[in-house]
Amino acid sequence: MIEDELNKGRAHAKFSFRSMPNVSFHYWPLQIALQIREKYLAASEEVKTLIDLHYFSLSVNSGCAMLLFLGKTLELVLSLLPGNSKTEKENFLPVEIKEKLHSSFNKTLYLSNNRLETRHIVKNPKDRAMHNRLTHEEMETYKNDVDLIIRATVCAELSIDLVIPNTK
Repeated sequence: MIEDELNKGRAHAKFSFRSMPNVSFHYWPLQIALQIREKYLAASEEVKTLIDLHYFSLSVNSGCAMLLFLGKTLELVLSLLPGNSKTEKENFLPVEIKEKLHSSFNKTLYLSNNRLETRHIVKNPKDRAMHNRLTHEEMETYKNDVDLIIRATVCAELSIDLVIPNTK
């Protein structure tokens, strides 16, 4: 009581200790990240570039820049996928990816090469005709499908489990 009276009007702090819950894992959660890092460091320059381009496409604030990076990335993916034909390359994609595509593989490649915002602006250099712009629906489909195709390719190249984000 006397101590309370003496400390009236003075700043003071009280401390208390609480026990914190702890969790035990049967594995090290960061171990997977470290293993992937090692695989990334050992990857070819093409795979590192693929990952960089994909990262840039996801981190830019401009929709047009994103689409351009996705188009460039898809071009690199096509060179990395095994097979000579588009069908052979498509067959390499895991079933889980194919089920989540909103359009066909060929349609995605078509959009990549034939829309103003993706890779090629000009349809015919002789008459300066430009490609059509993506519709809103085409843009959403393109972003979804190219992202999934890139993820499948990166995971295959690094020999890691497929990572598909839940977009809902």
